[in-house]
Amino acid sequence: MKIKVKNLGTLREAEFTLGDLTIICGGNNTGKTYATYALFGFLYTWQRILSIQINDDKIEELLADGVIRIDIQEYVKKSEQIIIKACERYTQELPKIFAAPIDRFKHTEFNISLEIKTENIKLKNKFDRKMGSANAEIFSITKSEESTELVVTLLVEKDKVKIPHEFIKFLIANAIKDIIFAQFFPRPFIASAERTGAAIFRKELNFAKNRLLEEIGQADENIDTRELLLKEYDDYALPIKTNVDFTRKLETIIKGNRGECKRADFIIIADTGKKQTIICIEMKAGKGGTMKDMIAQLQGAKCFVAYCREIGQSFWDYPNFLKDYKWRFISIKNITQKTKTRFDPNQKSTSKLQIRQISGKSFQFNDLVHYQK
Repeated sequence: MKIKVKNLGTLREAEFTLGDLTIICGGNNTGKTYATYALFGFLYTWQRILSIQINDDKIEELLADGVIRIDIQEYVKKSEQIIIKACERYTQELPKIFAAPIDRFKHTEFNISLEIKTENIKLKNKFDRKMGSANAEIFSITKSEESTELVVTLLVEKDKVKIPHEFIKFLIANAIKDIIFAQFFPRPFIASAERTGAAIFRKELNFAKNRLLEEIGQADENIDTRELLLKEYDDYALPIKTNVDFTRKLETIIKGNRGECKRADFIIIADTGKKQTIICIEMKAGKGGTMKDMIAQLQGAKCFVAYCREIGQSFWDYPNFLKDYKWRFISIKNITQKTKTRFDPNQKSTSKLQIRQISGKSFQFNDLVHYQK
């Protein structure tokens, strides 16, 4: 896929092709952000921007006969024109994407080329989607493998269809877009850095809420609450807003209520030349702490080491990084008591981690390394 832009910010004219890995580099104020934000915006909105027309007679046929067949190849033949019109429409939306004045984009051009002949476009092998309400499925949209037809089937009687015709056309059009174009437009994710990076991770950052509160504070008693709630705020570029939303959602993805945020107190990685050992140690001041808690802490340490191993193998070109190390899991209680170390070498652990339980304050490092279950 090739992207061409003209008169976009500091970019008078630019062209770049996306590969499996594409690096855009340059000095300050050379247009890197303009290029990446513009591309992000298109990849984020392409399903809405692309226009696929479904004729009214097709919907009437569906309601009358219960099934319609749509030749997807007819839209493939028009794919180049569909992309051109989408780019024209997207160019008009760039002020909204960048949250900037319209005047800055008067002479801007944004174009995308799939760089593939229409006859070489391969459709998604299979497509199967059902639409309905909470009580029943209303119709299905399917495409079988190797077929070029999209089959829309009504699953209920005509008089039970309460969905507006425009919405049915919208769903069919989205299916065709997915089958033809999804292969060319990867799902985007942007992680802002440098000047915006620090602001993104502030817990209090909530653009919509702050602006809404500002509007309410300045409004009189005749405020139209519906209009206010539906109003769009474009104070920040789309990539920044999207990344902030993602960052805030992370708080709800991992709450740590199952112990996934736990870590052991110490992780010791030892390579003596003869032995390679990873020792995970969890300590408790008194007798407190259940075995379940101790296991969670030690498992968390093992996950952390697994992450480090993957970093070394994937990014540092060390294929044997932390590989084939022996694990030792140790729980220590009563570390504040002035008593000698006590443990039973024959003690059986009920955990899969084979934890060695020690009570006391004093122990030898070598004893921990060479301990065998």
